[in-house]
Formats: sequence, C-alpha cells, structure tokens
Amino acid sequence: MSLTTALTGAAFGLALEKSKVYLPDIIIKQMLLQEWTMATMFFTAAAGGTIIITGLEAVNLKKRSCKPPTSAGWASLGKYGANISGGSMLGVGMALSGACPGTVFVQLGAGLPSAWYVMTGAIASALSFGYLHRAIRNVLPTFGQKSPVTTLDTTFNTKPLTIARAIALSLTSAVYIISSLTSWRHDVLTAYNGLITLPSSTFAVNPLFASAWSPIAGGSLIALLQLPSVLLNGGPIGTSGSYMELASRIVPTFDSKWKSRAPILSEYSGSASLKFVAGVIAGAAISSILGGTFALNQSLPTASPVKAVVGGALLVLGARVAGGCTSGHGISGMAQLSVASFVTVAAMFAGGILSAFALY
Repeated sequence: MSLTTALTGAAFGLALEKSKVYLPDIIIKQMLLQEWTMATMFFTAAAGGTIIITGLEAVNLKKRSCKPPTSAGWASLGKYGANISGGSMLGVGMALSGACPGTVFVQLGAGLPSAWYVMTGAIASALSFGYLHRAIRNVLPTFGQKSPVTTLDTTFNTKPLTIARAIALSLTSAVYIISSLTSWRHDVLTAYNGLITLPSSTFAVNPLFASAWSPIAGGSLIALLQLPSVLLNGGPIGTSGSYMELASRIVPTFDSKWKSRAPILSEYSGSASLKFVAGVIAGAAISSILGGTFALNQSLPTASPVKAVVGGALLVLGARVAGGCTSGHGISGMAQLSVASFVTVAAMFAGGILSAFALY
C-alpha cells in the first residue's frame, strides 16, 4: 500500500502541476472570476470521479465513504455549521495565500518560494488546533459533532448512478461552456508573463515534457486516479489530513506529554497521508523540471509572506473544522454525492470570492 499510495500521489502532483492550477495567479484570478482554469480542472475531476466512485459501488467493489454534516457548536448554524464556517475559512485562506491544502505540496515540489511561508502557517495551525481542540469542545460541546450522512441520491430517493450521471452531465456541460468562452492557454501564458511555449495540444509532444496541459486532461487524470486510490489505498483522494499527521510527528520533539495535551493529533499519527503527499511533491518536482518551469517558478509573483502565513493557517484551520479540503470535500466528496461536501465547496467558493474582491 505504501508504494501505491506514493505513486498515486506522484501522479496527482504531476496532474496538478501540468494543469497549472497550483499557481497563485491562477487561484486568485479564479476567485476574482477573471479566469476559469481552476474550475475547469476541478469540474472535470469531480465529473469523472463521480461516475467512477458510484460505479465501483454499483458493482459491489467498494462502498462510498461519504462525509457527514458536521456541527460548529452553534445551534443557529444547524448541522452543517462546521461545513459552512470551515469551508468559508478555507476559501479566505485560498484568496490570501494563492494556494489550497493540496496545491501547497505541488508548490513546494515545483519550486515556488512562497510555499514555505504557506506551509509554516499551515503547520502552526495544525499544531494549534491539536492543542485547542479539547478547549473548544469544552466551550462548545457539540463542536465537530457529526450527523448521519446525507447524500444526493437519498435526498432525491433515486439510485446513486442515476444522480451521478446527472451531476457528471451538469459538470461536463459547465466545462464545455467555460472552454468555449475562455482560454486556459491565455491564463497560463499570463501567469508566466509569456515566458513559456505551449504545445498546440496536450499530446502534441511527449506529455511529460510539455510545459502545461489542458486542465481537462489534468482533471481527467485525477478522476482516473480515484480507481487506485479507492481500490488499493483504502479511500478516495484527500490531502488535508497530512498536516495533522505531520504535526503529530513534530509535536513529540518539544512536548513529551502531547498525547494528553493534544489528543486529537494521535488520531492521525498512523495514517499513510504523508506517503501520499511525499509522492505529490516528487511528482510536481519531476513534472516542473521536465516541463522547464521549475526555474521560472522561483521568480513568479506570489502572496506576501504575511498573507501566505495567515492564509496557510486558515487553509488548515478551515479544512479541520469542515472535515476536508478542496480534494477531500471537493474532488472526492462531491464525487461521492455527499451533501456536506457540496455545502462545504459552496461555502469555500463564497468565502474565496468575497475575500478576493475585498483584498485585490
């Protein structure tokens, strides 16, 4: 499992790097509704993943592991309170840092200096959440309380594959419309100030040596990666838990009593998420080096150190409150038809769009 986890991570990192959705310029302009490369990749991955994951369940190979509604501890926010508040924080963090929990690792591998600031804020947030979690539960006893899973197929009382086809068709139609009205090549060339050459198509040259792929190609690869992830690695793609696992590896170096002071961190100490993100970093590094963008990435304009650190902290805090990130709730949670994931993603984009318009 360790090898397949790392290899899946490497392919995931390569797909994100080639799609260029890790670039701060691409992420921030998406939140400003000026460019749609990120949405194209995201919708493509979710559409394909929806058919794959519900299809695996239909043939009795693997049941879905849908994310449940989670309370924020305030009755006024209802059972989706943590999904709404956490998703909103995650979106603000994306607008500030020009990253999301998964793309931080891609940025590290691809050579973006700002990624280290984002990672600093993210790890500090994971450690802080570990120590504060118990205190938060003391003040808000229902914080993090999970309700029974609600899915779109149960909500509409229909078969999962039926609703999956409808969701996939809707997302595919959105991708078609976006691709007809916008140009991912323009977005990527703008991000690199015209300093790279793009092939006429994703496979016009050896794909590994291409500077960039169409976000549709990258999203399609990510959708296909749900197969090994679900069948061989034990679950669909997700990255935010790796920050908690990393925190659980760091905390023993300065606190011998961390298991009693920050008990939630111990829940992540035995996971395989770090193997996955190690693969993500390696895959992104290989992709950017072969594509000739590694050196350019080190001089790209990025968020200021303060915005990057604060944004990184909000990324992880939001992901922990919501119980997932753009990968776990977005690409994978939506693919499993989880209502909580759709709510989280809607809150994430709402928070990101509103904060981006306020900040830039």
